[in-house]
Amino acid sequence: MSSEIVIQTHNLSVYYGSQRGIKNLNLSVYKGEVLGFLGPNGAGKTTTQRVLLDIIHPTKGSAAIFGLDCQKNGAAVRKHLSYLPGELSLYPLMKATTFFDLLGSLQKKKPGRKPCSV
Repeated sequence: MSSEIVIQTHNLSVYYGSQRGIKNLNLSVYKGEVLGFLGPNGAGKTTTQRVLLDIIHPTKGSAAIFGLDCQKNGAAVRKHLSYLPGELSLYPLMKATTFFDLLGSLQKKKPGRKPCSV
């Protein structure tokens, strides 16, 4: 196992008013490790992921991915990650190829088209 830390949080806390999202989370994930978030609803799994992606900001503490502060360098961090939220809704009548063309149009570097083998 490498000693390179890929994900690190220090005393990470998020409060929604008086409601706790996460409290004092200290986490280190090293290169080559696999991390799974398990726990009941309200345990802070989604909140932690959203802080790591700079979708929401912590009340206190810090979070870093690849040594980059998630809040100061959110755009740079997101270039290395993918996130599929559980509550994702897509356009019900849009074909998949049209949806992927739409997503591709948002990227600076345009992906090449590959034939579908399904």
